[in-house]
Order: sequence, then structure tokens, then C-alpha cells
Amino acid sequence: MRRILALLLDDELERRNQRQQVLLLSLSGCDPQKTLAHFDFSAAPGINRTLIQDLASGLFIQRHENLLICGPTGVGKSHLANAIAIEALKRKFRVVAKPTHRLLYDLQIARANGAYPRLLARILACDLLLLDDFGLQAIAPQAAQDLYEIVTERYEKGSLVITSNRAFEEWGEVFANDLLAK
Repeated sequence: MRRILALLLDDELERRNQRQQVLLLSLSGCDPQKTLAHFDFSAAPGINRTLIQDLASGLFIQRHENLLICGPTGVGKSHLANAIAIEALKRKFRVVAKPTHRLLYDLQIARANGAYPRLLARILACDLLLLDDFGLQAIAPQAAQDLYEIVTERYEKGSLVITSNRAFEEWGEVFANDLLAK
């Protein structure tokens, strides 16, 4: 009888864990199809698979370190960043993942409808913030200020993963302010 109850309890706990993972994934903004299992490392031989697996362990998140993935279009930056975020979710880290322009637009809308403090708090409180395609679109002055606030508030408190087609040296153009870019 105890064994049956233990099996039932294990089954119920596993079901709850799976439901929680599905909920966290849907709230995070991650693409469930872009996982490490679905990444073709053979198509991107320059990518250090060992480094990616180390990042997927989540230790950099525990240390509040940041990750910048730069490179040309089509090399898998977004896929790898998303896969790392999904691995973080599996380890019970809180994740927010969005294209940079979308996050900044959402903040603008939230400012207009009064939800800004709540959205900003969610962004600042997550363990891992993934900003995809940074610099793909120009950033308005208010959005640049929002982004600056997010980065400075999260410094040494939460991890940030940024993907970008632009070299770091070009970021001043994106912000229209060299000081904010550094």
C-alpha cells in the first residue's frame, strides 16, 4: 500500500512540475522549438559546443554574469540564446525573453496605460533577461533611457543575454549617444 501511495505521489509531483514548466515557458517568451537539442552544431563549426553547454548549466546566472552574442545574420545567435534561456527555465530560473525592440515597445505601451511599474518590476526581478536582436532597429530617446535603466538596475543582480548583428563598437549609433552605449 505504501508503495502504491509513493508512486501516486511521485506521479502527481511530476505532473505538477510539468505544468509549472509549461506555464513558466509560456510566460517567459522563449520559443519552445529553439532548444539545444534542435541546434545544428555541424552547420556552425565555429561555435564552441563545450562553452554553450557550460552556459546552459546556468552557473553564469547564479554568478549574475552577462552574455553578449554578436555575429552576422544566420549563424544561430537567437537560437542559442533561446536554448540557454530554456535550460535556465528547466533549472527554475525566472526568465524574460523578447526581441529588444518589442520589450522597449511594451514598456512604452505600459507607460501609457499605467502598467509600467509592474512590467519594469518583472523585468528587473527575473534571473535572466534575454534581449534578442539588439540594434536591429533604432532606439528612441525614451526607449534608450528605459534600456539604460534596466541594464544599470540589473547590474550584479541579474543576468542579461544580448544577441546582436552589430559589433559592440557600433552601439553608440543605436543609442544615438556614445556614453549610453558604454
